[in-house]
Parts: sequence; structure tokens; C-alpha cells
Amino acid sequence: MRADLAGVPVVWRLTGGPALMPSPGPQPLPTQAPTSTPPPITGSPDTPVTGTPDPRPGVPVVATGTFGGSFALRYFDVAVGELQVDPDGTAWGAHVSVCYVAPHRDANAEGTTRTSLDPWAWFVQDGEGGGPGEWVAASETPTTTQWGPAYAEKALQVGECNDGWVTAAFGNPDLFLPKLRYQPADFGDSIEWTVRR
Repeated sequence: MRADLAGVPVVWRLTGGPALMPSPGPQPLPTQAPTSTPPPITGSPDTPVTGTPDPRPGVPVVATGTFGGSFALRYFDVAVGELQVDPDGTAWGAHVSVCYVAPHRDANAEGTTRTSLDPWAWFVQDGEGGGPGEWVAASETPTTTQWGPAYAEKALQVGECNDGWVTAAFGNPDLFLPKLRYQPADFGDSIEWTVRR
């Protein structure tokens, strides 16, 4: 039987419970190219653009894309490669990458900046009881070693990246985690990756 859960199709097995992913083993959900594009380069006819323009946005970025997409922010390139769910539907994992690409004024004295799990959050819905769902900080969710290495705190110099898996293992197959958000406290950016509909 097929049902629709908050706009996301769910297949119910005759043995009970939603079958969100095929078995065996963790499998990626469908991905699609990101929906955001860099702003166009503009200039007046009297001031020609010379050299290579900076593709960095000049303001915080607020955008939504699908798993598999990447975004160029003012100081970072941020990507979420794929979302996987274990066969029981009790654990979720997303491979993420944050690259420090342009220096910012609040960097450490030696030029590094701190990256951590703090900006990441899962959107958690009750797939059986319904309801609006809520954002839960990834640093506050139970984790799993099913995927690795885990995304961990790391100081980066410009040009370096931090990548790994952000996981959630609530142990409840009725919970559905269709979104992951990156929202650092200090820069105003808010990017959501969601399951393609």
C-alpha cells in the first residue's frame, strides 16, 4: 500500500511499518542538483568588469536544496552528498563537507576558523502519528557508528575542508528525518537539504 507523509511517498509493508528504503544495507535516497545558483555579475557600462569576478555572495545565504547539492556561502562551501537510512528505519546518516574558502574577520589569531557539529540540525517528524515535526540539533541526537568517519570539530585554514557523517539513531522506525539544516550562529546563513519529492 502507498501513502503520502508530508508530501513524501511512503510504502507500507504488509508486515507493518513504513518501508522507506530497500534492504539490504544502507541505501542512498534520490538526489538532484541544488536549486540555488550564484547571483549574476552586474556592472554599469562605464565600469567594465576585469579579471576573474569573485563568485562569493556578499550577504548571508538562505536557501533550500536537495540531498546531493552544494552551496557557495560568503566564507564556506557547504555540501551534503547523500542521505542514507538503515534497513530498519531506525538510523539516518548524511555525508557532509564544509570547506573554508574565504577569510572572515572573526577568525582565530592564527587565521583558522572552527567547524563543528553545532550548526547542523535534523528535521524530525512522526511518520505514524503525523504532526508538524521539529528541528533537533545534531549535537543532541543519539548517534551511530554505522557510517563513518563521523563529522567532528576541526580548526581549518583557508583552503581546508572538514567532512564526515552527521548521524541520528533514535531507534524508532516511526520517526522520519527528511531534512538536514546548516545554520551557523555567527554568519546568518541557513541552508536546508531535503528529500527530493
